[in-house]
Amino acid sequence: MPSLYTSTRPLEFLVPILVALVLAASVPTVAQVEAVTVRIDGMACVFCANTLEKNLAGLKGFGDLSIDINKGSATLVPGRGGAVDVDGLRSAVRKAGFTPREVTVRATGRIDGSGAHTLLVSGDGATLFRLMQGETLSAAVVEPGGIYGVRGVIVPPQNEDAAGGPPWLEVTGIAPSGVED
Repeated sequence: MPSLYTSTRPLEFLVPILVALVLAASVPTVAQVEAVTVRIDGMACVFCANTLEKNLAGLKGFGDLSIDINKGSATLVPGRGGAVDVDGLRSAVRKAGFTPREVTVRATGRIDGSGAHTLLVSGDGATLFRLMQGETLSAAVVEPGGIYGVRGVIVPPQNEDAAGGPPWLEVTGIAPSGVED
C-alpha cells in the first residue's frame, strides 16, 4: 500500500483538506460585531480628525479606525474578540473635545427569544445586544435560532429594570446572514 507521499498522485491527500477549508470559509461566523460608527458634532478639519484619532486609537478591542470629516463620523472595526464598549467610545470622543451623538452597529449573530425578549447572541452563548421591538424588527420574519445580520442604533435602557447587561439596539435593518437587506 503506497503512503500518501509516494502515491502516483502526490497531491491527492490535499483535496479533502482544501474541501474542508472551503466549506469552513463559507459558513457564517456567529456573533461578531462588524463595525461601530459614532456620529460626532464639532469635527470640522484635519486637525480635529487627528485629535479624535489619537483618542479613539487607545480604545481596547478595536482594530481598524476610519474618520470621515465630511460625514462627521468615526467607524471602528473590532479586532478579533473585540467587545463594544459604547460608554468608553463616547468618553473618548468627549475627551477629544467633541460631542458624541448616535452610535450605530452592524453585527451578525444568532437570534434568541422573540418579542420584547429578542437577543442577538454569540456562538458561545454570550448576549451581544438586546433588540428593541420596533417597526423594522416587527415587520421582519425572524426565526429564533437563525443567524442574522443586524444594523441598528444603540439606545439607552427604556427603564431602570432594563439597565445593566448588554446594550439595547434599535434595529434599523435585519436580514438572514449572507443576504443584503
